[in-house]
Amino acid sequence: MYLGLIDESETAEQAAIRELHEETGYKATRTLQISPVVVSDPGMTNANMQLVVVSVDMDDQLEIPDPKLEAGEFIVTKVVELAELKATLENYDKEVRLVVHETMSL
Repeated sequence: MYLGLIDESETAEQAAIRELHEETGYKATRTLQISPVVVSDPGMTNANMQLVVVSVDMDDQLEIPDPKLEAGEFIVTKVVELAELKATLENYDKEVRLVVHETMSL
């Protein structure tokens, strides 16, 4: 899961594909789902978001590609099988690592 802002001339889908490539080095092969606009903290802030689910062809990836991070960004990419995702996130929580709440909704 990665997060990013939508540039003025972009759709949520275009921003998601761009952010995926910038922050992980991976390229989306197709878009699977785009959520409606949702809010994360209603009543506290007017911040909103859209969740975009994309497919990445991992068969072509022999190793984790290099991201194109901006100055000040620190992102570590970890490839996890979908079947192991929930347990991995629960272990992160036990290790007092930050888990973005949108990730837990997967």
